[in-house]
Amino acid sequence: MAIEGPIKELGLFELFQLISFAKKSGKLTIRRAGEDTHTLYFRDGLLIHMELEDRLGEELKKRGLLDENESIKDAIDSGKLKPNQIYPLFATMAENAVFTLLKLKDGYFTFTEEDVSSPWGMELNLRLENLLMEGARRIDEITKMSSVLEPDKTIPVISEEIEKMNYINLSPEEWEILSMIDGEKTINDICRETGDEFRTIKVLYGLFMAGVIKKSETAKISPATVEDEALTRGIEITDNLWKESNYREGIELLLRLRERFPDEPVIDYNLGFFYLRMGKWGEALTEFSRFISRTQDESAREEVRELLDKLKAIFEHEKREGYIG
Repeated sequence: MAIEGPIKELGLFELFQLISFAKKSGKLTIRRAGEDTHTLYFRDGLLIHMELEDRLGEELKKRGLLDENESIKDAIDSGKLKPNQIYPLFATMAENAVFTLLKLKDGYFTFTEEDVSSPWGMELNLRLENLLMEGARRIDEITKMSSVLEPDKTIPVISEEIEKMNYINLSPEEWEILSMIDGEKTINDICRETGDEFRTIKVLYGLFMAGVIKKSETAKISPATVEDEALTRGIEITDNLWKESNYREGIELLLRLRERFPDEPVIDYNLGFFYLRMGKWGEALTEFSRFISRTQDESAREEVRELLDKLKAIFEHEKREGYIG
């Protein structure tokens, strides 16, 4: 039996939930016009394989584990490569690919129930419930960071103070991302170049908050237009508390701000994320619902509405399974 249709009618988040809860086995193909086709294989609701041979092969060649014209299957069949040598890298690449797919809003999918197997004799056996939970967490975190960075229109540049320094202590990962900043690429351009949106935005957010980079153009700090200086300063402080993982104090500050500014949706928005990070699902859902009902920013409303739908689905599942009282 095949399940197929446009992603805009049945999102991949919901489709993965169906595959997981019903413990389905089969092949999922995802197509988008002008882009690569993605193929995933499931058995009993677990992700056992994903077609990533080209990308995985390139990475193995960089690490000296695969010859230039050698395939992964040939290397495994010959005994040159052991499955446990590539499993951690393959699993990480598959997880990141799934997290990227969960954000798709268009395209076409086909899921066909059939017996499947891994072509390399090595199965990932990744639980979709875990991937969906991590995907929701990443959407939460990346939405928060993106409200500061505005990746679609921000061109990052290195701060003048940093350029004058003879030495700066950064990790290899930070140096890698920093080397891609040329004064022309937007953050989204850099994300496409690295192929890992979450990691790239997280690194750039850290560099931005540390003052290593800055925006070449002024961008909003929050999804709402905030005129009052006191509220603006309060939101800036909560951003710093978020960076410091001081979620409890952030919630207390936002609740005090609400007493003074009871009608500001930006407070609802921030409270939603702080409650979510604290594991307070019910409070987070309430704040996001309040934000949707009060904001005038249609793009922000749609973004949070999609996140809210996904969170509700996870929340209901966790309640049914008894993980949440």
